[in-house]
Amino acid sequence: MVVFYEGDKVEIGMDLDMYQMLDLCRDAKAKLRKKEFEVPEYAGFIFSPPLIGCRKKLSFSCDNDWLNLVNLWDYVVHHIPIYMLT
Repeated sequence: MVVFYEGDKVEIGMDLDMYQMLDLCRDAKAKLRKKEFEVPEYAGFIFSPPLIGCRKKLSFSCDNDWLNLVNLWDYVVHHIPIYMLT
């Protein structure tokens, strides 16, 4: 999985079926801090669904959104972009 933040990106390896939003927040912050980004304590996420021609960004803030992402993952050849918001 790739998380984009302020023009940069970090890759996070995970098992989608066992991962949760809390894990994503923790891992994204840790990896961004290693790259010397100042990451706020509370940040939000959105993602772009893998539908052709869809430029809509979907909410990514709770475990139900996580389940939505996992269900969409079956249609993905590469990755689903996830954006961290401050």
